[in-house]
Amino acid sequence: MKPVHRLSASTALVALLSAAPALADVTPQQVWTDFQTYFQDFGYTVAGNVNDTGSSVTVSGLTLTMTAPDNKGGAQVTMDPLVLTARGDGGVDIVMPTQIPMSFQSMADGEDKVDAALLLTQSGMVMTATGNPGAMVYSYNAAQMTMTLQNLTVNDQAMPPENAAATFTLTGLSGTSESTTGAARSFVQSGKADGLTTALRRKFAATRYAGIELEVNQRFVGGAEWHGLCRVVTESALATFSLRSRAAPA
Repeated sequence: MKPVHRLSASTALVALLSAAPALADVTPQQVWTDFQTYFQDFGYTVAGNVNDTGSSVTVSGLTLTMTAPDNKGGAQVTMDPLVLTARGDGGVDIVMPTQIPMSFQSMADGEDKVDAALLLTQSGMVMTATGNPGAMVYSYNAAQMTMTLQNLTVNDQAMPPENAAATFTLTGLSGTSESTTGAARSFVQSGKADGLTTALRRKFAATRYAGIELEVNQRFVGGAEWHGLCRVVTESALATFSLRSRAAPA
């Protein structure tokens, strides 16, 4: 089975969940509009039942759906409900569900057919939006965020749990993201989490642990070049590790 990477929905979601407050007012409806535009810019269809009271916007049954080029796969995220509430100080509180189901499918030519279901869970999330419609500022704090692979099917065959177990947990998250719209949307972001690196260092000895962070431009995610890029990165990493292993002293 070849590595498959189609977590663009979760990538986009984490980016949004990530700036000092701007001295301007923003309303729940404006935040909801920015939310929709953000994901639509990445190729998602945004759907849900909206209840706008003026001081709050509640979106029930919210789904984000993307179809890959030539119907060679797709992704879906469900957030039920999403609640946006005016703070009274010009900002908006954003409350997301504690559990966010995700799924993705990949049927690229020459690749395995893959279907996967994931669950993003979070606790202690505090998120606010400030600024104005053209320069929205988001800030967040969360006690914990966990991504769990719930099931994996390859070529219509369900993988047993021992071969398809994956859980990543981050603790002590905090960050900010300033989103500016115009001819194109741009971001200034900062964020940190102190749990994953610590957990891995405790699990592996210092001689067997290495931390690697890879940042990929969002324009590649889900596009025609995405599978080729994933393959090149994976093969390069494997080649590097192989050379390092052969060079390591016995």
